[in-house]
Amino acid sequence: DEAFQVEYHRKDWEKQRPQIITLAGADIGTIEIIRGPNGFHLGEFYLFPAYQRQGIGRHLLDALIREADAAQLPIRLEVFKINPVQSLYLRCGFKISGEFKTHYRMERAPR
Repeated sequence: DEAFQVEYHRKDWEKQRPQIITLAGADIGTIEIIRGPNGFHLGEFYLFPAYQRQGIGRHLLDALIREADAAQLPIRLEVFKINPVQSLYLRCGFKISGEFKTHYRMERAPR
């Protein structure tokens, strides 16, 4: 539901704005990392299609994983069930820890 998604993201943007990912001066996506005492939450992690499948997302995710591992904290996220990025999360050690009608909840324990 496009209208629902627009309104959801508008409200979320007012609450906590994600960082803009830039490459060579161009805005190419967003990433939101909420760091808490019980773990990190990865949200609003998007790359424009022209920048997907080039290792950029993996590079950013690897940096977050190193930070979480150093702090000995888990990383949690939610991902649409139909989103192919799930395969990246699984390769990086995330496991499905729950599910909703449209999303999986995933978690990666620290190493």
